[in-house]
Amino acid sequence: MSTALNLPFTVLSELRKESALAAISNAEERAYAPRCLHETRTRVLNDLGEWSEAKGRWKDVKLLLLTGPAGHGKTAIMQSFSERLLEESKEGQVVIATFFFKSTISDQNQPKALVTTLAHQVALHLPSFRYRIITVLRDNIGIFLTSLEHQMKYLLIDPLTELQ
Repeated sequence: MSTALNLPFTVLSELRKESALAAISNAEERAYAPRCLHETRTRVLNDLGEWSEAKGRWKDVKLLLLTGPAGHGKTAIMQSFSERLLEESKEGQVVIATFFFKSTISDQNQPKALVTTLAHQVALHLPSFRYRIITVLRDNIGIFLTSLEHQMKYLLIDPLTELQ
C-alpha cells in the first residue's frame, strides 16, 4: 500500500531528474541574472502583460517571440517579466513555467531538458495536470528517450488540451 501512496512522488521525481531546474526563472542560479532597471522597458513589459492576459491587440496571439541582437536585453526583459508573473502565480492568477537557455551550461544550452522542465513546473502548480503527467510517465517508461516533438505532445500539449 505504501508503494501506491508514493507513486505520484516517485513518478514526478523521475520527471524532475530529467529537468534543468537551474533554467527556471526563480532558481538560485538565476539570482544574479540580468533584469530591467526600475521604470525601464515599461512599454515592452506592458505589452508582454497584455499578451499574457490576451488583451487588446494581443487577443489572438498564441505565441510571442522576442528577438533581437545579442546584448540588447532580451534576457533581462524576460527575467523581469517572469518575476512579475511569478508574483501573480502566488495569488493563483496564472501558472508560469520558464526555461532560460544559457550557452555555458550543458543542460541549459540545448533543448533536451526544455519539455521536461516546463512539464515539471506545470505539474507542481496544477493537480489535474499532475495526474495526467503521472499517467503518461507510468504508461510510457521510455518517454525521456523519445524525440522532443514526442515529449512535447505527450508531456505538455495533450495534458494541457485535456484540461480545457
